[in-house]
Amino acid sequence: MKFYGSLPGIGVAQRAISLSSTPRGDGYWMLGDNAAVYAFGAARSYGSMAGRPLNSPIRTLVPSPTGRGYWLLAADGGIFSFGDARFYGSTGNLRLAAPVVSMAATPTGRGYWLLAADGGIFSFGDARFYGSTGNLRLAAPVISMAVRPQGDGYWLLAADGGVFSFGGARFRGSLPGTGLCSTPSAVQIRTTATGRGYWMLGSDGGVFSFGDAKFRGSQPGLYGDRAALDMAVRP
Repeated sequence: MKFYGSLPGIGVAQRAISLSSTPRGDGYWMLGDNAAVYAFGAARSYGSMAGRPLNSPIRTLVPSPTGRGYWLLAADGGIFSFGDARFYGSTGNLRLAAPVVSMAATPTGRGYWLLAADGGIFSFGDARFYGSTGNLRLAAPVISMAVRPQGDGYWLLAADGGVFSFGGARFRGSLPGTGLCSTPSAVQIRTTATGRGYWMLGSDGGVFSFGDAKFRGSQPGLYGDRAALDMAVRP
């Protein structure tokens, strides 16, 4: 993955909370904790929620399949659409048992899934529901999801590194199953292009590979006690 820039490099003091690659891997977007969107490389900015009144903070940015738009997700499940990303519904007007923590688009871009911290899944547009952990008692909250490129299933990632598989998504391994004496808390999961594996990012910057995901390197402990927040995979 080529380096295209960073927030400190352009003189921005905001803390980044999300990183998303363009579909071609020739750029990326960073989302600041002020809901501003910063584009690098071939990525283009289509707008943001910076300076606008919000009922809940923005959590993440999800690009459309074309890369000519994106969705911003708020913790209450509110969805804000920019560019060619269409709005298909949200949970912003619902009373939820747990906050919404992640989002994934369908391969067509005509739908998306929202993930709540209790593992509940909300499907909109052409996104199909394949199951959830909303009715299970979990050892740790669910924090992230990854969808198979075929759109026929997804993985849910818990903060302890546990992985839950639904639909056509196969279980390929988890942090507790690595046998390490101590493991960092997990923060992100990303699928491979084939959908037959995934990478997991640890809070210490370590990267763990499962299935056909190849290990390309990691930087555990590089930034001391500052936790890693997100990772982007070049297609």
